[in-house]
Amino acid sequence: MQSFFDWLAVHTFLGIPLLHLAKFGGFLVTGLVFGRLLSWPLAQWIERVTPSEDHVTSVRVAKGFERSNFFLVFAIVLKMGAIDVLHLPGWLWEKGQHILTILLACAVTMLFLQIVEVVLIGLHNRWREGASHVDAHVIDFLRKAIRVFVIIIAALVTADNIGFKVSGIIAGFGIGGAAMALAAQGLIANFLGTIEVVADRMFRVGDRIHFDNFDGFVQELGLRSTKILAMTGERIIVPNKKIAESQIHNYSRRGLVRASVAVGIVYSTGHDHVRQAMRILDAIFKERKDVDSHQIFLKNLGAYSLDLEAVFWARYSTSFEFNALTGEINLEIKRRFDADGIGFAFPTQTLRITQSKTG
Repeated sequence: MQSFFDWLAVHTFLGIPLLHLAKFGGFLVTGLVFGRLLSWPLAQWIERVTPSEDHVTSVRVAKGFERSNFFLVFAIVLKMGAIDVLHLPGWLWEKGQHILTILLACAVTMLFLQIVEVVLIGLHNRWREGASHVDAHVIDFLRKAIRVFVIIIAALVTADNIGFKVSGIIAGFGIGGAAMALAAQGLIANFLGTIEVVADRMFRVGDRIHFDNFDGFVQELGLRSTKILAMTGERIIVPNKKIAESQIHNYSRRGLVRASVAVGIVYSTGHDHVRQAMRILDAIFKERKDVDSHQIFLKNLGAYSLDLEAVFWARYSTSFEFNALTGEINLEIKRRFDADGIGFAFPTQTLRITQSKTG
């Protein structure tokens, strides 16, 4: 056995004795083994205690903790002497230490972000159960903002630890601050617009909103922009600054979306038949399971029709579902009105021709 170690000490690879490389490999294996042994039971415990009613969320958080904890243990083991056993030249040893420092900083940052995730989930559940309701997109906004802030701070601290003059970088930002602020004016305005949208709770993800020429469902609220699935089918990305400056019409409430159907019947329709038309509309909406509530009324005495309108709250989340819903309702209205002899109005003009008497 001694001769084997002597052989490892004599032979080299890339100028490094094989014995040193074997010790370095031992650190790697130890880090992998300890990382796995400590990470798996922690992940199981985190999955059980994560304050979430969604099992998928609990599993996702547990997996995130498992990865970050494994990464952290592995980095700590390497930091304890993996580079030292190689007996590298001074400059190369220093670079190796810098790499391990970056690795350790990444591991700590990952673990901290996972802790923040658990805290945000707990706060969301507590606020949802209490009187102070907080929408999911508020939590998403906080998650994104905290992630950006933590990563920036971690990058600056790590850079300072590996020899970069962070104070000089910050001073450089101060000198060029005016130019950077001017260049980033749009980005800052959109970020402030995001804060305004979140603070005013203008809408939730999944709501149908209308503003300017946009009408559709909110898919995602980002730090800079909001993604909307338009009623015409295309995906629209709108800067949050524009949304904050616009008048927002929100057609949604508690998972339901507002819609309306207008029907024009001829003026010759008698009072009883008008009442019958309203009863037919009421029955149609009562029979639909995807309609939560509705209201039928005579909206207007139009230029050539009696205008009935049905305003209802239904469950739909895409333009395709909306088109299918209104299409089925309109077909049923046409069938029942025809069966009861109720006529639909169309633009008409009545011309009265009188003959004047002369002489």
